[in-house]
Amino acid sequence: MSAEHLGPALVHAYILVKVDSDQATPIVKRLNGRIPDATISRVQGEYDIVIDVESEGEEYVAAMVRDQVRATPGVTGYDILWVVD
Repeated sequence: MSAEHLGPALVHAYILVKVDSDQATPIVKRLNGRIPDATISRVQGEYDIVIDVESEGEEYVAAMVRDQVRATPGVTGYDILWVVD
């Protein structure tokens, strides 16, 4: 079967999010309600939150970051790691 019959390829990404101090827990709760298909966790270190998402295309991930993550008050920065295997 050719690739065109298989549908869009799934992409897997980790979005690493920095937030204002003491805002990680409320932001995780807010994002859990807005991004139901992702696993969202508080972490310690350079980043405060990790979002693990698998979707049908990079465009979905980019739109989710733009519309949900960046638009959330208290988010101060983010990086996206694309899983390649």
